[in-house]
Amino acid sequence: MEDVLITGGLYLSYMFLAVAALGAIVFPIIQIAKNPKGAMSSIIGVTAILIIFGISYVLASNEAISKFEANYKMVGAAIISMYVLGIGAIGSIVYVEVSKMFK
Repeated sequence: MEDVLITGGLYLSYMFLAVAALGAIVFPIIQIAKNPKGAMSSIIGVTAILIIFGISYVLASNEAISKFEANYKMVGAAIISMYVLGIGAIGSIVYVEVSKMFK
């Protein structure tokens, strides 16, 4: 009986994940169709994040740093991307606050 509940819960979570993924894909496409000019900023943002991750992937090392088998290059790229995006977020906050002081 317990196995049936676990399996049923697992399939239910897969169903919710599929519905969420479908919604995350379909609704932005609908918004882009309604307002194509407004979608340009989103496309620029996604492109910038992809470029940052691509550069991070090139800079990442393939050297194993732990005993676990994993894709070290991808993990290194994710860490570098996190650093770059974090520094960018802090920089943008500082820029906004400083620019407010001069207005």
